[in-house]
Amino acid sequence: MKIFIASDHRGHALKNQICRHLQESHLDFYDCGNEHIDFEDDYNDFARIACSAWRREANPDNFGILICGSAQGMCMQANRFPGIRAARCLSVTDAIETRQHNNANFICLSAGNPNVQSSFIDIINAFLTTPSLNGDKYMRRQHKLDRPFLSTDAEIIPTILTDQAQNFDHFCTLYSRFSPYLHLDFLDGSISGTQSTLALDFFYKLKAKPLTYDLHLMSNRPQRYLNEIIQLNPRILILHLSQDAIVKPSAQAQIQDIISQLQSSTSIQVSYAIEMQTDLKAITPIIKRLDHAMLFSGNLGHYGGKADLALLKLLPTLLDINPALTFGWDGGINQDNIRAIQGAGVSQLNVGSYLSQANSPLTNYQNLITALKEQHD
Repeated sequence: MKIFIASDHRGHALKNQICRHLQESHLDFYDCGNEHIDFEDDYNDFARIACSAWRREANPDNFGILICGSAQGMCMQANRFPGIRAARCLSVTDAIETRQHNNANFICLSAGNPNVQSSFIDIINAFLTTPSLNGDKYMRRQHKLDRPFLSTDAEIIPTILTDQAQNFDHFCTLYSRFSPYLHLDFLDGSISGTQSTLALDFFYKLKAKPLTYDLHLMSNRPQRYLNEIIQLNPRILILHLSQDAIVKPSAQAQIQDIISQLQSSTSIQVSYAIEMQTDLKAITPIIKRLDHAMLFSGNLGHYGGKADLALLKLLPTLLDINPALTFGWDGGINQDNIRAIQGAGVSQLNVGSYLSQANSPLTNYQNLITALKEQHD
């Protein structure tokens, strides 16, 4: 068990007291700041640091402690992170009940509350030592707590796959008119023999475009492109190796190194493409460190894949390995299946041929949005 603790200026003094208590109790903790009192600092920044550190560890036995003046702001910020269930606790009873009933993993403390000031050790000890209840109703409710991140905040993201510069420019311009994000497929031929827009001239072309995009890198040698990818700064990098390559220790070491580099020095989220035949047990150490996983039901290197909804059955296993994962889908999304995919817990819906081969991509994009709205009405 590791504890990630953070505070703003109003919680700084209490945070120092808590750190001394954790140290005296021989508990493993990491101080995420602020290291000094800065009356102009913002609680949001330190909540993000602690929550991001917790998510990178991907260990469900870890906890977080956040302190600000009221604990309200810290709690609001923390609960925006997938996998985190933060609770504001002003008493020992609060701490016990939120652990038992909600399986809370972050406790938010009010430095301005007299009861917290006098009882913070008892409150924290209760939070850290109380197990969650495992009855069906508690598990069902805990699962529903996570579902807003997995289903209602879905993004429909147009996918671009082409080996022609003119088509690339055309679709970038077209899709950017109605979508804030794009999903770009890059193949170098090392998996399927098919190549797309992975030539360096496309890297330079992308660098000049004011786009926000996710990058799906289909290559058995991703390290070769890491410097260019860091310069491009995509929102998400989705790594995708062939099934025979990813089980090799050398390839897994390469992926681990890429994850370490990106998570330590960039804001790029790291994802991996999961296929039905992916050996999840073999890549469990990688899954534990991911920010995101993309379920891939496509036809590698081609538009027009068919959505194999059996892939959705992998979601519980993936969440057991890494509870902080968010999910995307690539392959065969259309108006008929988007509700089933999103409703199962997929928040990023990458859409290729349903848009690119349509007479009116905008109309089809709007049809997908309508389908999702109907699901939640």
